[in-house]
Order: sequence, then C-alpha cells, then structure tokens
Amino acid sequence: MKLSISWVFDHIDADWKKTDITRLINHFNQAVAEIEGFEKVDVDMDLFTLAQVRSRRGRNIISHSSELKKNITLPWRDDAREGHLYMLKKVENGYEWAPIEDFCLLRQGLLPAISVPKTLQSGGWKKQYSATDYILDIDNKSINHRPDMWGHRGAAREISALLGFPFKPLSNFVVHKKIVEHKYKVEATQENKICIEVTSQGCNRFAGLYFDNITHTASPLWMALRLMRVGARPIDALVDITNYVMFDIGQPLHAFDANNIESQQIVVRNAKKKEKLLLLKDQEIEMTSDDIIVSDGKTPLALAGIRGGKNSGISASTTALFLEAAHFDASAIRKTSMRLKVRTEASARFEKSLDPNQNIDGILRFVKLLEDEHIPHSVSNEIVSIGPRMEPPTIKIAHQFIESKLGVELRPDFVIQTLKKIEFGVQDDNGHYIVTVPTFRATKDVTIKEDIVEEIGRFFGYGNMTYALPRKVMVPFDMAYVQRRRAIKHFLAFAAGMKEVSNYSFYDERFLRELKWQPENTITITNPQSENWRQLVTSLIPHLIKNVVDNKDYSDNLRFFEWGRTWNMNGKKPEEKQIITGMLFDRKKSIDFYDGKVLLCKLCSMLSIDFEYRKKIDQEKKESSFFDQYQKADLIHEGNIVGCIGKINTTLLHNVIEGDVFIFELDADYLVNVAVPRVKYQPVPKYPAVYRDISMMVPLSVTVQKIRETITSIDNRITAVKLIDHFEKDKWVNEKSLAFTLIITDDTKTLTGSEIEVIISKVTHTIEKLGSTKKKKKKYHGCCIALFFLWLLLLIDLQKHGR
Repeated sequence: MKLSISWVFDHIDADWKKTDITRLINHFNQAVAEIEGFEKVDVDMDLFTLAQVRSRRGRNIISHSSELKKNITLPWRDDAREGHLYMLKKVENGYEWAPIEDFCLLRQGLLPAISVPKTLQSGGWKKQYSATDYILDIDNKSINHRPDMWGHRGAAREISALLGFPFKPLSNFVVHKKIVEHKYKVEATQENKICIEVTSQGCNRFAGLYFDNITHTASPLWMALRLMRVGARPIDALVDITNYVMFDIGQPLHAFDANNIESQQIVVRNAKKKEKLLLLKDQEIEMTSDDIIVSDGKTPLALAGIRGGKNSGISASTTALFLEAAHFDASAIRKTSMRLKVRTEASARFEKSLDPNQNIDGILRFVKLLEDEHIPHSVSNEIVSIGPRMEPPTIKIAHQFIESKLGVELRPDFVIQTLKKIEFGVQDDNGHYIVTVPTFRATKDVTIKEDIVEEIGRFFGYGNMTYALPRKVMVPFDMAYVQRRRAIKHFLAFAAGMKEVSNYSFYDERFLRELKWQPENTITITNPQSENWRQLVTSLIPHLIKNVVDNKDYSDNLRFFEWGRTWNMNGKKPEEKQIITGMLFDRKKSIDFYDGKVLLCKLCSMLSIDFEYRKKIDQEKKESSFFDQYQKADLIHEGNIVGCIGKINTTLLHNVIEGDVFIFELDADYLVNVAVPRVKYQPVPKYPAVYRDISMMVPLSVTVQKIRETITSIDNRITAVKLIDHFEKDKWVNEKSLAFTLIITDDTKTLTGSEIEVIISKVTHTIEKLGSTKKKKKKYHGCCIALFFLWLLLLIDLQKHGR
C-alpha cells in the first residue's frame, strides 16, 4: 500500500517539509510496519499547462490556455468536452495531452478533465499545488492485522505519536448530520427517498445518504494529483471523492445513480445461485448464494464490498445520488473476491475487518469534501443507519504485568501518555490500568492484555531494552512419572522383545469394515480431513491388529505395543485416557494364556505393584468383544481395575488373519501415577534361609494368587512364595498342577529340621482345605538301592576270581 507524506500530514499539525523523512521512516519501520521502499516525487510543473476546450475541427480539438494566452490545436480524443479544462504537456513540437504516467507509473492513459478555481487557471495553480512529495510503499503483510492502517489517517495517528506532533481531531474533516438508527429496515421518507433493507448476515451495518440536484463536475486537480500518487486513476469529481475518502480514512464508499434505482429501494441480500451481474469494466460474473449483493429488490446493482454494477454507476447525466457506506463480513468478501478473481482497493480493506462504526464517518467525510469543492447539490438532513454500533471493549491490566513481560521498568505516566497518543482510553486504578480499546483497533488487533503490552513496548523501543537470556528457575520436581514411563517402555521393548508402534488417533474405517467390528461411544470429528478418518479411537487394539496384518509377510511371530491415547464418551462428557496396549502374535502355534500372564507379572514386579488377577466370564457372550470370554482376566490393584489381559476373540481375528494372539490393555495413567511403597534397605539375614519346594494338584477355580496369600498367612517366617511351574492335561478333569518354592527365614536363629517340618505340615494341611492334594512320588528308590547292592556284590565276586 502506498502512502503520500503530504497527504498524511493533512491530519498532523506540523509541516512535513520541515520533518526529517529518514528519521520518520526509521521510526515507522521499527515501531509500526515494514516500509519496502520510498521515493521522492518532484514533478517539473513548468512542463505543464491548463487549456480549456473551445471547439472541434475535423479530427482536431481547439483549446485555449489562459496561462500562455493562445490557442493550442490538439489531436482528437473521445472524452474531450467543450468548456472543460485539461492538462497539457510541453513537447518539442508544442503541446500534447498530458499522460497519467507522468504522475503515476502504475497507470496508463490520459488525464481526464480537471477542475481548478478560475483565479488559479492563469498559472497560479503551479504554486498552489505541491509538486514535491514522498511516497512510502508499505508491505501489506505487515499491516494485515491493522485495519486502521489502510488509510492515511491511520498512518498519521502513528506518525504523530512517534514524532510527538499534535494529531488533528476527526471533527476537522467531517460535517455534522443527524443520524437515524434502525435495526433491519427503514422506509422511504421525504428526507430519504430510498427504502433500505438488510437481510444478509454478512452485513451488520449499512448507512445511506440521499443527494438531489447534484452537478456532475470534473476532478479537482489537487485530488487527482494525490490519487495518482498512490496508484489510483482519477475519473470525475463524484467518483474521485468516494475513492479519496477510502484512501483518506480507510472506509470504502459506493455511489449509486438514484435515477437508475427504479424501485426506489435498496436491499442488501445474498445472491441467488447462478444469478448474474454486469460489473464496471464490462465484466459479467455468475454468483452463488455465498456472495453478498446490493440490489433494488430484484436486480443486482453491485457486488457488495468489491465492485459496483455498470448499470447503476455514476455518469455525466447523474442528477441524483445515493451514497452507501457499509461494514461487511471480512471472510465473505475474501471468499467472493478470490473465487471471482475480482480484487479491488475496497475488497482489500473489507478483508481486514474494518471498524464497524467508521461507515458513518465515511459519509460525513464525503459531504465535507463535496462542500469544500463547492459542488452544487442538495442533500438530506439525516443519515439513515441500519445495524447496531460496536461498543469499545475494555481490558484491565496491571502495571507489574507490563513490566514483567517487557523486562524493563516503566513510569506510569509513560504508559498512560503512550496509550492516549494512539487514542486509547486509560484510567489508573491503584497499579492497574483500565484500557478502553478504540473500535478501529478492536476488530482484529487488540483483544488481550499482551496486545496492550505490545503497544507499550513498541513505543518504548525494542532497541532500548537490555538484551538478556531468559532465566529459568530450576526447582526439584518428582521424576517418578518420567522414570516409570521410560521403565515400562524399556521393559516391553528389551525384556519382552516387543516393537513399539505409533498409529493415528483415528480409526481406519476401511479396516474396521474388514474386521467386522464397530466401536461404541465414539467421538466423531465434525469436519474430518477424510471420510476414512473421522472417529477418535476408543481402543488401540484394532490398530495393533492392523499392524500385524500389514507385517504378516515378514514374520510368523510378531510382538507389538503402543502407548497412546483413547477417547470415549462418558455420558455427554468426553473422556481422554492414556493406554498401553500390547499384542503377541504367532501364526503357527498357540500362545498359552499363562505365558502372556508371566510377562505381565514381570512388568508388575518391576513397577513394585502387586496386582490381583481376577478371571471374569461374561454371562452373555459378546461377538464384538476383543477378548475370548473364557480366557481373560482383569488386573486389580487396591480394588481398581487397571487393565485386562487374555486371548483374542478368534471370531474377530480370523476375519483378517489366521493365527493366535495374546493381548493386554492397561491404564497407563494409573500405572505411572499410582503411589507405590517406598523401597527400604533390608539388612542381610544373619541366619540362612531354607528353601522348600511343594507340588500340588488344585481345582482350576483356585488361583495362584489365592494359594500364595494363603501360604504366606500361615507363618510369618514364610517370607516368599514363588510359582515355579504349572501344568495341565486334557485327561485331568477340572484340575491343574502347580509347584511353588517356599522361602523360610528366622531372624533370631537357624531353623532346625523339625521346625521346618512343622511349618511344611501346616502348609500342607491348610492348602488341602482349598481342595488341593499333595502330588505323590512313585517309590522307586528302594528297588534302586537293592539293585545297587546286588551289582556291588557281583563286582566283588568277579574280582576275587580274577575275572
């Protein structure tokens, strides 16, 4: 975006010619926005003169220059009108029509008719209108968040605050008019001859003013020169004033020829599908229901916020004018502009979320310029406005908060004066500031306390702050979570030989259909990136099954685990958990339930967590369950279900792959956060421990945990009971064989054989009450001794006889 320094200083009470432009640019670059470049404009006005068209002769046009006091013959141009002033440029052979390129490198063509007061037409205009200026090229990306900066007044506010110059009030640039507020619709009146109605949600404010008996005149020369310097093409007075207001205070306006609004009503609505509109520059567009238009009730008149329609625009025959200034939804304008590939200065501003309240200021500024140029007109005494005004928000912020964020000490008066310079309201409240954010900064820029800190910081000067590395306070903290998580992963990866995998947080819908399983109580994404990934996982098991299927060609024996998150709907509230899920797969042989259980026992032992395994058989077999209901167990710790282990439901597994699988799913949050007993040092026993093995046949319903607890409770000298073997046979009905090692220790003496036998006898008697029987050993030892002695006698006899 281009800014004219002379134009900016219209709003500043200072002489720009006495200002150090280099200093101004440096301050602006550091505190406001990036300036991509700047150039000094210095036009030699002696090369130009003004001439009035007198007549047409054939293909020539006769004009008269009061400055040169002679007639000048010029080549034909279609828009030349008798009585109008045009600017001519001196060339070697005389004079020619002045081209726009001499004042604006971005445009081509000839300058249109211009207007200059009669008192200046004889050459005085050259001194009246400045030929020197500086044009700043602001990087648009650096002011995308600053809708107030898309006009010269916004830039003037910043420059006046940076350089300490007085900023002129807006009242100097607008007139006063009565404003009549309405909600959605206003009927036509004697003052306002146009009925206005807003039905589109994309327009929250719309204001209009009716002009009658208005005279179409040429562009004021000073205004044409300024517009050309910032890249705009001058057209005529009415159109140029609307453009000037947009570049001046940042509010786009649009003027309709009121005589072309046959229905005498304006309706702001969404376009109908495939509705067409012929825009200015003869561009026809086809719209959708997402586009906002200004219509006469039936026919579209303009593409709202972007460009006007050709059939309702201002022309030389215009005698009545309806001026509108609105506030449109930024995203709606952006989408329409990009889809139709129609980019204008107006759309570029509406996309930035302009101040909703400044539309009234735009109309008042238009009337002020109209009066200053003495353009004949009659105008309504009131502006009709639809839509509520935006109330400026307030933010409460502590002085200490500002200093802590910036890392510097600040005086309270500096904070207050800085914010007031950029038209923020400030009240000091015992170390806190109640800041009222002006609406031109509240739509997209300043919304939180940190934004206020940024405003203070940029005016204090980031270069004035001491460079220092941020300090991090190091305090002790509990590393149990990190260490336990790491220990679990290391155990599964190295001790158990499992490969860790990481899968998506969404179910693969295609695989679920192959598995013939659907989750329950899921959370579905409203706008998924793909229809195949829309449900958050409630279990990690389907992913691990898919990992097995994807890798089945590489090995017949696969072991995977995943530490991930699951999401379930607990009533109406979503619930998120961390889960550890593991899977042991073998294609060719069956995996024993107890082999998998041993793996979990070792994990629990490493974590110093004593789990209880509780077998659970569902009364109703669920085909959708992952676990085989007859080979699964819940892990219980202090009454809490921590997870589940078991064989997989083959009905589900065989839908995708043949083989046998053991799975476990554990609550990771519980495992890493549960409090475990502190490990204390135990001195080495003074007296030797006694180890005794005991084997038994027990009913299948009796668990190892039950036997272990029972034996340990018999005598406090039994310090440990370890399972060393288990065995089952098909011919054994409802029985299994278990073998344990008992560790017996007395801290006061060495146990005698008789004392040990008493303890073992108590153990035997107690476990028999559980339905177990001691395994009987076959009596082969007597026969073996007899045979040994017979062999020994035979050997002695052979030696006596020398054989």
